[in-house]
Amino acid sequence: MSKGGKRTDAKPDKYRPKLDATARSKIIGALQVGADVKMAAAVVGCSARAIYGLRKRSEKFAQEMDDARAIADERIVKSLFDSARDGNVTAMIFWLKNRRPDQWRDRHDYEIKKTEERRVYVAEFADGSEYGEVEAPAPSDVSTETVN
Repeated sequence: MSKGGKRTDAKPDKYRPKLDATARSKIIGALQVGADVKMAAAVVGCSARAIYGLRKRSEKFAQEMDDARAIADERIVKSLFDSARDGNVTAMIFWLKNRRPDQWRDRHDYEIKKTEERRVYVAEFADGSEYGEVEAPAPSDVSTETVN
């Protein structure tokens, strides 16, 4: 150890790439045209982790990223809407399922209420000649007995 109690054999801090204003601008531009963070990182030659780290440290950069993604999303929304207007049935269905899910979704929720549980058993009589139906209470009300 050296003076001051710091270790001299410690590993150096992890490399943190410097994302200057030019790199930030390129990242935002890539996100505006629809790139994901990994693709934007490739544009500037850093890792996606570096971009997420900068996002975490800079509220302004985080807001710029969100705004850039919103711009890309709006382009897709406009394109989808135009396709639906032009008669693309798939685009119409997609639009309606997402804009009005209560009316157009595939899955519908139903509520089933139980008022009383009863079971009906088919019984074979001792002589084996007849069958009949026997109504029994719900399983919680049944006691188990074996009759010989």
